[in-house]
Order: sequence, then C-alpha cells, then structure tokens
Amino acid sequence: MQTIYRVILLGVVLFLAVLCYQIGFATGTYTVVGLGVVLEVAFWLGLFKKNRRHV
Repeated sequence: MQTIYRVILLGVVLFLAVLCYQIGFATGTYTVVGLGVVLEVAFWLGLFKKNRRHV
C-alpha cells in the first residue's frame, strides 16, 4: 500500500477510536468503548507494521 494511503487510513482509524471513546464514556456504553480499544489496537499495529517488499 502506498505510504500516503496508509497514513490517511491510520489517521481515520485513530479518529474513529477517539470518537468511540467520547461517545462510550459520555453515554456509559462500554461496548462502544470496547470498539474504541479495538480501533486503537489496529492503529498501533498498523503504525509499527513492517513493510515487506517482494523482489
């Protein structure tokens, strides 16, 4: 995947995680907070993923 698309996708995932945290804590819905945790883990895993190049 190209670098710019990866950065945009990671930004969107992080934004959605923060949004889920805000909604979940404001309404007391822990399912939404759990979704935020899953999205944040996806962000961190995507951030530190190694690029594999096939030669």
